[in-house]
Amino acid sequence: MVNKEFYKEFGKVLYAMAMADGEIQPNEKSVMFTMVREELAPLEKQSDEYGTDLAFYVLFSFEMEEEVNDSVENAINSFLFFLSNHQIKISPKVRNACLNILRKIAKSYGRITKPEGALLRRIEDRFEELT
Repeated sequence: MVNKEFYKEFGKVLYAMAMADGEIQPNEKSVMFTMVREELAPLEKQSDEYGTDLAFYVLFSFEMEEEVNDSVENAINSFLFFLSNHQIKISPKVRNACLNILRKIAKSYGRITKPEGALLRRIEDRFEELT
């Protein structure tokens, strides 16, 4: 079952994808916000104690990573470490939505760069291991 911590960690991966080419483009952020709101949030049935859909923790985490200017590698490693140390059950719909968001961010500023492609493959491979 996906929980708040998963979404926080996934926000770090979205940050890493947006930063993979050296800087976050406004279009990448816009795509991310739209995709989380339209594709990921509708799949989440849980909310926190304030009524916030847990999927929106992705956005909070992304903004925190941006604020502290974390490295791409730290952000990715945090997510991969989290998946390795927690028994998270990710439904195919949530997994596909997450991968779709990553792909859209990578494509939002033209073509997918080599660093973005490498990151996408790492996450796809890791998600594949979870199924």
